Amino acid sequence: ADGRFAIDGHEYQLERNEGGRTHLHGGKNGFGSIPWRLVDHDDASATLALTSADGDEGYPGRVEVTCRYVIEAPATFRFEVAATTDAPTLVNLAQHSYFNLDASDDILDHEVQVFADAYTPVNDALVPTGEIRSVDGTDYDLRGMGPIRRMADGKRFRYDVNMVVAMERAAEPRPVARLRSPKSGVTLAVHSTEPGVQFYDGNMMKTIPVPGLDGQRYALSGGCCFEPQLFPDAPNHPNFQTSVLRPGETYRQVTWYGFSRG
Repeated sequence: ADGRFAIDGHEYQLERNEGGRTHLHGGKNGFGSIPWRLVDHDDASATLALTSADGDEGYPGRVEVTCRYVIEAPATFRFEVAATTDAPTLVNLAQHSYFNLDASDDILDHEVQVFADAYTPVNDALVPTGEIRSVDGTDYDLRGMGPIRRMADGKRFRYDVNMVVAMERAAEPRPVARLRSPKSGVTLAVHSTEPGVQFYDGNMMKTIPVPGLDGQRYALSGGCCFEPQLFPDAPNHPNFQTSVLRPGETYRQVTWYGFSRG
């Protein structure tokens, strides 16, 4: 909230890089915006590493991160990330890949299912209020497979929300979400150890200058994201699982995206 948090009585102010009000994606130079080192690879995997110095983007502690990407038969993309620190800090990492299963201009006719009974409502700055609210009777009830293009009061309903899969991280990946294209017949299954998943339907996407499949140029809702994570703004809500990482501990996340047809 407002880019602020406290650990052990010490308060920290992070860069407010989102509308001048909040801190998003680890800051302007967050982990997704800077080069990583390639430390290992083989025919089916690549391992990257990153060192974040004490004070980077306002965060305390020197943090060492490794991220391993693995392609597994028959059609699974696996993401494994681990982090350690030399001082108490925050670590909450998320995979931000966009998915479009049929190369259409947008994914609004894709069908989605999220295995979540609740979500975390947000304020006008899109920061969680701390409430855990049931999806019953809301457009956030995605427990049954249905089209992303849902309407509310005659207008398209837009998704950019943390869905509550569970209240705590799991030891092994569990089902999080499914995405299906009726046009191509391709289905994506998402499994993760994380308790939350940010479902984003790409409603603020700008035209991507680099062409994609068959020269396609993706723009508004050209893809959607399933971002397994701890709940956003966890440091400021004691009812959320903590995102504080301490010396001697290891942050671990395993997420996989499996593809099938039929």
